[in-house]
Amino acid sequence: TDILLTSDEDIVLAHDWYSSPLFLEAVPTKTEFKNSLIDSRFHSMDLDDLISFMLTHTDLYVLLDTKQGDGEIDEYEQLETLYQILYQRILSHEKGSDIIKRIILNIYDEKQLGIVSDIYEFKYIYTGYKRTFDPIDMALFCLENNIGIIEISPSLITKEVVDIFNNKNIAVYTYSINTLKEMNNFINMGVKGF
Repeated sequence: TDILLTSDEDIVLAHDWYSSPLFLEAVPTKTEFKNSLIDSRFHSMDLDDLISFMLTHTDLYVLLDTKQGDGEIDEYEQLETLYQILYQRILSHEKGSDIIKRIILNIYDEKQLGIVSDIYEFKYIYTGYKRTFDPIDMALFCLENNIGIIEISPSLITKEVVDIFNNKNIAVYTYSINTLKEMNNFINMGVKGF
């Protein structure tokens, strides 16, 4: 689930602002976002909606990802604000200490990991697509930071790449698999998640 900050610094579930014709002019407020329909039919969600859903589905773990950064304000400054709000809002709920244990964050680099780690020790999946693909270096990053899962683009996965991670007890996940045949091919190479 992708999360973003609204212009009034609230968290909503959205991939980005710029692929929606509704928000090309400016980042919306939470109210503007919540009052808009996605594809003219789907209701949008915010962090409170996600927390409510997690309260009633106690076995649900959620992977959160963000593409925060608008070019005007430092991306990492925005990420720090987003993670602080995320942490405080979750813990403000009666069962927040249970919910926060079921939040997993996509981490892109060492700086982002440092920002998040200063706030709370979430569970992490390392997503290395923002850097040069070097499986050995990426495996070392995971080991040094106690990250047990890496997410890799399907186009970069080979048996040899998967073996590098699996030999270090780092599970390989991939994304946007659209057929059972593709999934079975990746499972046969040792990929653990989709």
